[in-house]
Amino acid sequence: MVRAWCISVILLILVAPYASCGLPEPVPIIVEAYKFDRIDGGVVNSVVEVEHSPDGSLIAAADRKHLNIWRASDGEILASKQIYNHDYQNLGLEWTTDSQHLIIYQNSAWANTPSITAIPISDWNNRDKHAEIEMGTSDVKSINESTMIFADSNNVISLWTIEEEVIERGISYTPDGIPGCIGISSDKSMAIIGVSKQVGHSAVLLSLTNMTEITSWNQTNPITDCNFRPNGNEVTWNEDRSIVIRSASSPFGFVNVLETGGSIVQYEEIPLQDEILVLSTQGSARSMESWNSMTLQINWRTSLGFNTNQFTLSPDSEQLSFSTNTPFVPIMRTSDFPFDKGTGPDLDNDGIADSNDEDDDGDAIPDIFDNICAEEVDCSRNANKDSIRNIDIQISSNGNVTIEETITIPLDLSRNIREINSKLLDGDALASILEADVMIRQLCGPADLDEIADEWKQNLRVNGSVPWDAQTSCDEHSGLSSTTIVENGAAWKTNIKIVWTTQLNVPADRLVRPFDVSLVNSPSMRVGSIMESIEHSPAIVKVHFNEIYINSTDIWNLEGSIDIGLPAPLITEPTVSDQAVAAFTNPIVVIAIILLIGVAALLIVRRRMMFEYELDEECHVCGKFNPPGAPSCSECGALFVYEQVMEKLHGWMIENELTVSELFEKFDEDGNGTLEEDELLQGLKSLKIAALPLNQLQALVESLDEDGNGVIDLEEFEIALGSVDTMHFDDDDYLDELEERWEHEISEDEGAKSAPRPPPDRRAAAPRPPPDQRESETSEPEPEDKQDKRPRRVIRRKTNKSESNSRRRVTRTSKKTSTPDESDQDDEDHYDEALRRLTGSGFDDDS
Repeated sequence: MVRAWCISVILLILVAPYASCGLPEPVPIIVEAYKFDRIDGGVVNSVVEVEHSPDGSLIAAADRKHLNIWRASDGEILASKQIYNHDYQNLGLEWTTDSQHLIIYQNSAWANTPSITAIPISDWNNRDKHAEIEMGTSDVKSINESTMIFADSNNVISLWTIEEEVIERGISYTPDGIPGCIGISSDKSMAIIGVSKQVGHSAVLLSLTNMTEITSWNQTNPITDCNFRPNGNEVTWNEDRSIVIRSASSPFGFVNVLETGGSIVQYEEIPLQDEILVLSTQGSARSMESWNSMTLQINWRTSLGFNTNQFTLSPDSEQLSFSTNTPFVPIMRTSDFPFDKGTGPDLDNDGIADSNDEDDDGDAIPDIFDNICAEEVDCSRNANKDSIRNIDIQISSNGNVTIEETITIPLDLSRNIREINSKLLDGDALASILEADVMIRQLCGPADLDEIADEWKQNLRVNGSVPWDAQTSCDEHSGLSSTTIVENGAAWKTNIKIVWTTQLNVPADRLVRPFDVSLVNSPSMRVGSIMESIEHSPAIVKVHFNEIYINSTDIWNLEGSIDIGLPAPLITEPTVSDQAVAAFTNPIVVIAIILLIGVAALLIVRRRMMFEYELDEECHVCGKFNPPGAPSCSECGALFVYEQVMEKLHGWMIENELTVSELFEKFDEDGNGTLEEDELLQGLKSLKIAALPLNQLQALVESLDEDGNGVIDLEEFEIALGSVDTMHFDDDDYLDELEERWEHEISEDEGAKSAPRPPPDRRAAAPRPPPDQRESETSEPEPEDKQDKRPRRVIRRKTNKSESNSRRRVTRTSKKTSTPDESDQDDEDHYDEALRRLTGSGFDDDS
């Protein structure tokens, strides 16, 4: 009857659930409630603390001065006691690990007054085992059946041992602040302690072996609760709305952060159900939340309807008991919360039906935000292949295999990680490379890399062969190094990605396409890493061969094995360009082309002098280069064409007061009385008269060589220079008179030569023949008259009617006679006449 009345009162106290964050909040089902009784019949205003015994058989609760013990199986009250006959307030309760003693600690200000007492369950009236000290504000936690840890009022944390009649202090540790919460590791070797310092707060990892500090982590907000995770490898504590998860082994890195719906009062982890229960404040009300400890996704949230600052969880994690500001201790069962994972399709294979799953495709993007995909496609049902677990298998033809396993951390968690990372070494907003390196080691965690490598050797098959020599490493993929925490910046919209890289080897002779790549089993979660706290299913597997993408799987829910085929390379019809390239690369064609080019080059080299190249011409007198076709050098004035050479040479001779003979001797280097081509060319170059090319030099010699013997004698040289003088006369009468004079001379002396003879003083007398060989003076000449053409004299003249020099050839004809005895006077006349023609003097007298 009393129990029914209590339940009715509790149900009247409960109010409708508060809506929070848009999540449906199930109404909690209270199975029963225990009413706290006082032996003096006094009114109970509030219950300070309630605790389940470790063996689950008893439930203890204390108000300000009294203690109640219930049997957990049926709620029968076993004891109701006042601790001491004084007005000291009870602070809390703790059971020893063997459930044989209940430890009660009080706020005692008097000396020699018990403040902490261990009451044996065999005698609830026994108060012998106690300590008379002034208690501090820290928790009291049992380490084993006889040892506990807590702090006194001087903030000294000590190990205390329960003896027969006393509680003795052991070794101690003094933090640099006020101790608060205390959590003990499962192996009883370490403790995590929340400390409030003068500036800021910290979580201290303490060794229980020698009571020395292992490491500590600073934070901004107070720490109200701290614990070890069930695996003993990680520690947790709360920071306002978050539960921070850190590694308990070196390098003590960051693991994850759980963001809850309100400020956290207390939390407990249920290891067998991958669940974390969180007591939080929602305004002035209290809420109970259930979170998935693996995915850090919320399972449910409910408003309690009563004020509470503490709850206890039964050892079997089935029963929750709360301390309240009433005389009642509500009892709830976790199995009675209306949380249903649902039935039906489970796209990402996370154990929650898609109808109840907030992330159906498991791509780390909640369905309400999963809207980036192709049009007319349900984005929440199509995992983003860039953000789900990616497994890239890169195979090289030499037998090297590289597996890159990349996971994407959700955006909100990425922001929290960057926030923490930016303050690891300094207080700026930039995640430096050194800070990122520290954070990467923490995110990769103490995961066994050798175990991961062995797993890939067991799971991967390449064309049926088993790989060997596997090595695994973990590093950042992107999103952390050199990023900032500036809101709405580039990093604000970027996810952090972590990659595990495994190198293996397979037989190279088995890598001839087509071949198969298979995974016998799905890769496991990387225990100890950030992968424990984020989505790691589903996944997609991609295969590359020689750095070329070949094939990939569909979304793989990591169930069973998969096979990925690498087909044979496609053989396509050759294009016109391919055929042309093949034809030109044919060895026969290449050899023929080389021979053709060689023959053409040879012909060009042999006939290069037959071509005129439009190149600058070098003056061989001064070395100056002149444009093609230039008549003379722009630097020294040397002629490149033969037409004006003799005129320029004549001017030089007059200017330097030389005679024709002296000039001829200057040119005639070998003194043989004739000028060859090279002597003529060298003489012209030495006087800077001309630098004639070969064809022009040959033309000049041809114009001077009257008798055609290929060389220039003095007579021909004199004729050429003498013709230069006649260029200054433009009188046709003079030319006619000259022709008449030549005809007159021929009639007077048929044997005269057209060319002038040497002067008499230089002429050698011809020897007379013997008398018997002399011809008679009366002998008749041969009847045949021989006529010949004398060499033509080239006479240049200038007229007003012509703009260019013209040539007029005057031909002299004569009859050769055999008269041997000519007078010296005739010879002198011929010489004088030739001299006058050469010098141009005496023409007026003859006319």
